[in-house]
Amino acid sequence: MIDGRQPTFSMGATVNEVGKILKYLGAFDGANMDGGGSSSFVVWDPAKDQAKMLNHQPRGGIRAVGASIGIYLNRE
Repeated sequence: MIDGRQPTFSMGATVNEVGKILKYLGAFDGANMDGGGSSSFVVWDPAKDQAKMLNHQPRGGIRAVGASIGIYLNRE
């Protein structure tokens, strides 16, 4: 996972760099979904029955956003 540019934590990546990484990993398509300070990567943790944020928020804060994209994977 690539996190945003945050001194002492993450160098981040440009759109071009992310494209090269996706291509290297075998992706056929990719989409830039803003990537600003309100962007978060969250997964459901079934062991704890709650959501878990995987990226690091600047200054430790979580920002409320008015829109999201969810993906549900049915493993049955």
